[in-house]
Amino acid sequence: MKLQDILEQDNRSKIKWAHGRDIDKATNTSQFYQGGGIHDDDEDDDVEDRRMGLIMVNIEKLMSQTNASQRLDLNALADPNSQVTKGRLIGAKKHWDEGGYMDPSEISWSEWDNSFGFRNGRHRLVAAYQRGESFAPVVMPIKQFKLAKEKLDGKPI
Repeated sequence: MKLQDILEQDNRSKIKWAHGRDIDKATNTSQFYQGGGIHDDDEDDDVEDRRMGLIMVNIEKLMSQTNASQRLDLNALADPNSQVTKGRLIGAKKHWDEGGYMDPSEISWSEWDNSFGFRNGRHRLVAAYQRGESFAPVVMPIKQFKLAKEKLDGKPI
């Protein structure tokens, strides 16, 4: 292996997201990360409204536009006084250190309070951000991709 290859390998993120070629590593099988996933608990909605897809978003922009009750400090340290749950933050980092894959977070836009909300995964985004990531994949309704592109520098995967 060439020195350049070794240096590039050391600089790569150790963060592994379960999607695309690695979809089989996902633990949450209730959603399809490649588009078209439907949640069983959304029976009253039109099927088209329930299609889920995967999009890369800017973590800072997402957290700054997250509902205040779910917003986390991206620079919080993992200590008992932090608003970030110590176990979740440390657990995500340890999982990645051990070569594990993590499911993408799931979000959606609320017109009621003009903010994004998390169905799950906000702590793993904090952990990814603290590992140097500025973008991360999230699962969200496909009908909201345009909004994510405008507000979160979203890029469909």
